[in-house]
Amino acid sequence: MSQWASLKAEALEKHIEVQKNAVDVQQNIACLTLLSLSGCGVTATDTGCQLARPIYVIDHDIDVMSTPTQRQIMIHKETWEKNGFEQKN
Repeated sequence: MSQWASLKAEALEKHIEVQKNAVDVQQNIACLTLLSLSGCGVTATDTGCQLARPIYVIDHDIDVMSTPTQRQIMIHKETWEKNGFEQKN
């Protein structure tokens, strides 16, 4: 085999290897994307998805809550609304 043909074959092998690595990277990105999208579907108690739920209180709850707790609920509500969620009545 001539030197030129040998170089061509070597370049082709490298190209194929790079293409395989690119496919592996794309598959990894797809898997990571799917895993990150399923985060709120977990039924554990501390999933980080609590922001997606409003905190409902009634007048009696407010009467017996401490002031710091009332502030925390207000901050949660403001953050919830700031992130584009709407409360359904």
